[in-house]
Amino acid sequence: MKTYFPLILLIICNLNLKAQQLQEFGTEIQVIVETGTKVYKYSAGFDSYCKIKDSIPIYATGKKYSRYLIKQGNCKGYIEDKSVQNEEFIKTQVANKIVAYKKEKIIQDSIAKIEYKKNCQYETNEIDDFNGKLRKYTDFYQVGDILSYLSIQLRNFGGNYSIVFDSAEDLGCASSYSHDKSFVQVKLENGDIVKFYHFGETDCGSFRLQGRLTSGEYNRLLKSPIDKIRLQGTSYYNDIEDIVYKEVFMDKLKCLKQ
Repeated sequence: MKTYFPLILLIICNLNLKAQQLQEFGTEIQVIVETGTKVYKYSAGFDSYCKIKDSIPIYATGKKYSRYLIKQGNCKGYIEDKSVQNEEFIKTQVANKIVAYKKEKIIQDSIAKIEYKKNCQYETNEIDDFNGKLRKYTDFYQVGDILSYLSIQLRNFGGNYSIVFDSAEDLGCASSYSHDKSFVQVKLENGDIVKFYHFGETDCGSFRLQGRLTSGEYNRLLKSPIDKIRLQGTSYYNDIEDIVYKEVFMDKLKCLKQ
């Protein structure tokens, strides 16, 4: 969150003053520095000056605090003057702004995470125009780490629930044939193992399995976070132990009914 202070500024600016890429702290940090009346030469060596009276907003600093980014009207760029007044004040204020920004970001990220977990996100949520059945499909939620990139989608089609497991892993095919049926096993932290067999069309290449979700399995998945998941294709299997969203079923199964 940015805080702005009332300023009384008189700036005489040469339009040739050019901006450089600044050393940012994730956002602009505004610090008011009492400078008196001073003339600053642009740090890159151009013959451009800003004459500043009273105070100037400093938005960011260089790594050694000897270069300051100023932005006011057409006057924009780095200034460098080691005799700038209150340099320790600048350091303190910048440090305080960084700490405040990080704290605020942690709070906002935490709020966003809570809202994300609490609410439902849908890819499709509509009544089919032809058969009148409800189609309620959630977004794909990432569950596995970036290597497996396992994601899960929950589906309600006309009151029939299912789960789609989608992974970038090449495990052969996802097959529904009885002699070579593919499956997914979800082991929960309470020790329970819930197994889903593929009932869709055979899918080869990346692994995409759709399993029916009964009321019994629904209730079991609500009771505990995920510990690990096994994906079994026609050729190989893969155990995913780095689960990045362990509470996905506990948070999102309700979305099938809402």
